[in-house]
Formats: sequence, C-alpha cells, structure tokens
Amino acid sequence: MLWRLKVKATSDVVVVGAGPYGLSAAAHLNACGVNVRVFGEAMSFWDRNMPEGMCLRSPWEASQLSDPGKSLTIDAFQAATGERVSRPIPIRRFVAYGHWFQSRAVPNLEQRKVVEIEKTQRGSACISRWRGCTMRARRHRGRIDRLPCDRRNSEDSPRSWLRIPRSSGT
Repeated sequence: MLWRLKVKATSDVVVVGAGPYGLSAAAHLNACGVNVRVFGEAMSFWDRNMPEGMCLRSPWEASQLSDPGKSLTIDAFQAATGERVSRPIPIRRFVAYGHWFQSRAVPNLEQRKVVEIEKTQRGSACISRWRGCTMRARRHRGRIDRLPCDRRNSEDSPRSWLRIPRSSGT
C-alpha cells in the first residue's frame, strides 16, 4: 500500500521493534494505559535471521517475555496451545510463543517499517516517518542492533531502516 496522504499523530511513547524486548515494553505500557504506538513485525528478526534448529542458550526463567501480570509465560503458552516446548527452547517454539504473547498483550502492534527517527529541536519529542506519514511522540523506545554480518550497505540493514549517520559509530 502506498501512502499518499500526510498523516500526523501524537503518542506518549513509540516502541520501534516487536522482538522480545519491544513486546515486553509495550505490554507493560499498554497495561498502564499509556498512549503507545508499537511498530514492527512480531519476532521477525528471530524468525528470519536465526539458524534453523537453533535452541536458546538462556535458561527457561530468563526466556520468558515480560507482562505485568506475569501470566503470559511459556508454561501458559503450552497450556493454551497444546504445543510442548522442550528445554533448551527451540527457536521455532520461541518465535511461536512471541506471536502468541503479542496477540494477547500487544494487539495494537502496527506492521509498519519506520524509516527515520529524529529528535525535534526541543529534544523532548521524536518524529517517526514511514512511507510519507509522520508521527510525533513524547518519548521513543527502540533498539538498533548490528546484524551478525554487519550489512552496512544492505537495503535490509538497521542502518537503512533508521537512516543512522555513518559517524555514529555503529
């Protein structure tokens, strides 16, 4: 879909990324009633970039996504879906757990690709742009990681997603 109309929206917080940390942060913000916008594709980095057959190295307790009620655990995922999760946790099961978590704790996830984040002159707000649309937020929560092979010039790299200046050291 091509966005031709300039849309301006304001939010208290923007979460860019829908991996374990982004989903957990958004779950807590949603539960507190914060006006939050969440952008990304649930667990997409894990789904697309981890080797087939890989298992998590983290222990069971450290592999849980975080929600305020501590009710959306891997054990709850197993009970709700009937899918057994072995130890160590296979990446495919972890990704499925992330999607299940997102559907319950972060239903407001918007599958949009953020292409730029910049601070306003006051420094208190950020502007996020995607396909011609603009959004203002009082705060921004996001994480930019290097990919394992550091694809600096790749169309699909974090640098291309967020237009990071080369001098930033990433």
